Amino acid sequence: MNKSIILLLLGVFAFMVSCEKEGDKVMMLDDPKAPQLVTMPDLNMSRDKGGDLLVFETSMVDPGFTASATYFLEAAAAGTDFATVIPILSTTDVDEIEIAVSDLNAMLIKYFPEDATSAVDFRVRSRLSVDAGTGAPGTGNMPFEYISTTVTEDVTLFGFLRLDLINSGVDQKNYFSIIKWGV
Repeated sequence: MNKSIILLLLGVFAFMVSCEKEGDKVMMLDDPKAPQLVTMPDLNMSRDKGGDLLVFETSMVDPGFTASATYFLEAAAAGTDFATVIPILSTTDVDEIEIAVSDLNAMLIKYFPEDATSAVDFRVRSRLSVDAGTGAPGTGNMPFEYISTTVTEDVTLFGFLRLDLINSGVDQKNYFSIIKWGV
């Protein structure tokens, strides 16, 4: 055999061995499906059920491929278009978001009146996890975020525990300030 034919065969063999399959390409849907709040728990909260768990059932974001995402359960005063977002919690496991009655009550009482019913908007926001450092969309300050439709629910919050002095007409806070300051 001629040296040039051997070199040609070695070149073809090297070329064939060096070609690798590029792998599966990930394609994002033109209109990815946002996560949704599927079911809402009863939000008529009471102190005696403070240790009970509230379960918000949700669906995952669907960008057209299996994606890693972080999900945020958020609330706001009804009709405000989430001008002031109340972050409830974040998770990567979105099928059921669980929170104790007392924990949700403590978060919402900062924004809504105690011992009263208020209309509250809830939503689930998802942020896809994309490899950083590429400068591509979905990284840095351009994350891929998808937000569920808003669900408005009536929420009844319980107030902080107060100990009123029986038949005195003076609540405990005022009574102790009188003792402390001699007023």
